[in-house]
Amino acid sequence: LSSASVCHFHMHFLPINKSIWSDINKKYNFKYYQISDLSDVKNLINMHGITAYLLFGDYDDQLYLIDCSKEEFPSQFFRKVMYEYYYGNAEQNEWDWKKFPYYDMMVETLNILGGMKI
Repeated sequence: LSSASVCHFHMHFLPINKSIWSDINKKYNFKYYQISDLSDVKNLINMHGITAYLLFGDYDDQLYLIDCSKEEFPSQFFRKVMYEYYYGNAEQNEWDWKKFPYYDMMVETLNILGGMKI
């Protein structure tokens, strides 16, 4: 169960210019479904009894619904996956924003976005 008081989701956009799904899934061997459109998500959830999932969109426009129903991934799991993909071993835990908040980088990013509305 989520500790949040409302249903919500998080989106992460990464400046990646190549497909990385194959490399990532090779390491983690996720139970997943490839989907062609976001409208497929609700049908897959209902059809397979999925109670928790991660949605991964790759550079090549492929979408993967990772079934997390029977898997307990720690908080910030995908941040760790991406850190390990780019930097290797995550022993430094720099992917964990609670331990490494990088406040200056957050401010710099907000300044660069300059009030951009998403």
